[in-house]
Amino acid sequence: MIILIGKVEVGKEVKVTQDLAKLDEVSAVYLLTGEYDFLAEIDIKNVETGMDFILNKIRKIGGITETRTIFTKKVK
Repeated sequence: MIILIGKVEVGKEVKVTQDLAKLDEVSAVYLLTGEYDFLAEIDIKNVETGMDFILNKIRKIGGITETRTIFTKKVK
């Protein structure tokens, strides 16, 4: 799974999270307060597919200004 946190242009928080929620690979999206504006859980199993997803889908969503991508491995 990938955890994606990001910042968006002021006033575009709801639109961006709605666009993220439409993507099949995204299992959950949260609006945040504080340093970041959203968190998304993305169901992708490997780094290569994850990179393609970020480059070809996430970066095409208008209003996103910054992201941090965290690749995870479930332990239990």
